[in-house]
Amino acid sequence: MTQRFKRAYNALVDAYFNDTLECADCSACAVGNIVAAGIGGTVTKVFEEFYEFDIYECDKGNDYWSDIFCGGEYGSEWDNNELCERLFNDTGYPKEELMMVEQLFIQGVSRCRGTKDERNYQGLCAVVEYLCKLDGIAEPETYKAKFAEKL
Repeated sequence: MTQRFKRAYNALVDAYFNDTLECADCSACAVGNIVAAGIGGTVTKVFEEFYEFDIYECDKGNDYWSDIFCGGEYGSEWDNNELCERLFNDTGYPKEELMMVEQLFIQGVSRCRGTKDERNYQGLCAVVEYLCKLDGIAEPETYKAKFAEKL
């Protein structure tokens, strides 16, 4: 198991079991939690059921990455920003791999019509499968099984 996989996997497990995983919040989605772990941050829930979603934040400010992925107000200006580069570098994953993590998480969540935990489970399984493939880790089912404990 690589160090980057271990850190990302543990961040996702912690987020899932501590209820700090939220697809609709850049601080608390799959990439948000991986970035938070990379910079030594902690994601916490600050508002419960604000409109339709809970609201989260990271004590180290992990949400800058979303401007790059989502074509935010600053667009390509953020792409060269040192802070964003540090956020990505500290995860051990390049921007392109994190973009795929985000895409897979969103796709997995959106394909499921169950509870929040069931939706997150589907997204996390897709992400873990991808992270295992990236690092040549056999038996992704072993890692995905941990998430099933919450269902």
